[in-house]
Amino acid sequence: MKKTIFSAIILAAASFACNAQAQQEVMLNKGDQTVETVKLGADDYIAFGRPEGVPVQKDVEVVSTEVGKNYVSYKVETKEADKIYSHMLLKK
Repeated sequence: MKKTIFSAIILAAASFACNAQAQQEVMLNKGDQTVETVKLGADDYIAFGRPEGVPVQKDVEVVSTEVGKNYVSYKVETKEADKIYSHMLLKK
């Protein structure tokens, strides 16, 4: 019984010690290559922005169309997977 209680206390202490040593090093990768390794302090944080020249995706947009004699084919992409949209084709 004493061994079980002692083992539980040791495991609890070890889990607190492991949590106290969070990862302080962040690797910035491009593909499978590490571009840079950054050491983080207690007050540091990371924020990512959109690179220059990359357009913002609209909520719903038609990304490709194909028109034939008796058909119209198109692909719609949405920003979110559960976005609801409707279809409408107009003839000139």
